[in-house]
Amino acid sequence: MMIGLDPISANATNRVPVLIGAAQDAYRRSMALLDHGIRVGCFRPPAVPAGTARLRLTGRANLTVAELEQFRQVWQEIAR
Repeated sequence: MMIGLDPISANATNRVPVLIGAAQDAYRRSMALLDHGIRVGCFRPPAVPAGTARLRLTGRANLTVAELEQFRQVWQEIAR
């Protein structure tokens, strides 16, 4: 299983792709986040090449510190 951030270009946006690897792992993590009220994009084959399934995190200007902390805690829990 791979976990990591895709390289961020000089034209970075508020969307951050997080490479997971296996499609079922990406889907499982997106559903675990959703169970905690955090919605992320989940991209699996055929939208991306096999073995490169990813989540797409999208930031927004009005995210609170509490929301970011909630994401951090949930991510640590599900990334194991």
